[in-house]
Amino acid sequence: MKSTLQKLTSRKFLLSAISMIAGIAALCGANETVVAIVAGAAMTVLPALVYCITEGRIDAASVLAAKQAVEDAADALGASDATQSIIDAAGDMLAAMGEDDTE
Repeated sequence: MKSTLQKLTSRKFLLSAISMIAGIAALCGANETVVAIVAGAAMTVLPALVYCITEGRIDAASVLAAKQAVEDAADALGASDATQSIIDAAGDMLAAMGEDDTE
């Protein structure tokens, strides 16, 4: 299911769908200027939005990996429980900033 959802939300698919919908609207007699403006706006905004979401997820995963590396280093160096809890809380806070609530 996730693979199908991933395909349906890919930039290539969405841009193709927008182009197809714009073409059908133009063929059905919609105002060409309105069709061009709406399709152009969607084709400009959509890739930027998807890029921002994707980069946010990558950044969140990176923060989680860094948090785990710091926790492992703290364990290896014999850090106190207080230090480890501070590292854990800081990592959780940073990771929460990059999480997506739509999953």
